[in-house]
Amino acid sequence: GGLVRVEAQNLIRVDGAIVAGGNGATANGVLGGGSGNGGGSGGGIFLACQILTGSNGTLSVQGGNSGGGSGGNGGGGRLAVWYGTIRDADRTKILNGQEATVKGALFTSNTLGSFTGTVTIAGGTGGVAGAGADGTVVFLTINYPGGGTVVFIN
Repeated sequence: GGLVRVEAQNLIRVDGAIVAGGNGATANGVLGGGSGNGGGSGGGIFLACQILTGSNGTLSVQGGNSGGGSGGNGGGGRLAVWYGTIRDADRTKILNGQEATVKGALFTSNTLGSFTGTVTIAGGTGGVAGAGADGTVVFLTINYPGGGTVVFIN
């Protein structure tokens, strides 16, 4: 399925398609051919920005379909959107599995209100092997504790 990685300082607007899907099975260059051939797994999409928007866009890491028969279907891929301000040191901690040490509240969700387009993480279908497993999706941000309010009364 490959990998798509986009990092922007401010806004990413998706009104088209960002796709890292698995290919369907082929035999001799013919899509869907070869009853024992399996579909490719979905790839990965990683987006990092302050704001993700879009209403007609598609983010897809769908697995590829088998060629039928005994061929397996590709599993869905991985989609991650990190939005808002995430400090470099905290990015490193999260990527190293040390999210418990981040000084802020991590919020994850499988939807994001500002992006109302289509998200596809399904596994491929076809054949007798059953559908490929769905992939994963996460929208992540960190709410850092504020500095508080200071009131001076003179």
